[in-house]
Amino acid sequence: MSGADKTGKTVVIVDDDAEMREMLVDSMDRSVSDVRTAADGEKGRDIILKCLNNLSKGSILKIITDFNMPGLDGVQMLQAVFEIQKGSRAQICAVILSGNPDEAQAAVTAAGIDCVVLGKSASAKKILTALAAPTEQSEFVGVAAQ
Repeated sequence: MSGADKTGKTVVIVDDDAEMREMLVDSMDRSVSDVRTAADGEKGRDIILKCLNNLSKGSILKIITDFNMPGLDGVQMLQAVFEIQKGSRAQICAVILSGNPDEAQAAVTAAGIDCVVLGKSASAKKILTALAAPTEQSEFVGVAAQ
């Protein structure tokens, strides 16, 4: 698609493992109208920022990212995005997937960002639940820490 949809049904998937990206794309349900993918944190950040610029006020951009990637890791990427998102009309709901969820959670806590951390083996249902709209599960909405 040429631009992110304006309804907030966009998901950006960032993972350096092509098979994992494909599996995540395949697991998206009908409520997702636009899926974007990136193989690293830098490209993911750029795609996310373009999507944020195209979303309507109150829309939610959903992000699934790997924790451990070359270059910008998932936490560093989300830090940059949340900092820029402060001036955006849209919200971000983010999930970090990691082979070592405890390490990822420690990095998320140290970085002061709010997102869900799940193991790489999490089911598609669990990932989609974590990406639920904030009106359904407000504790999952990622926001920049104050």
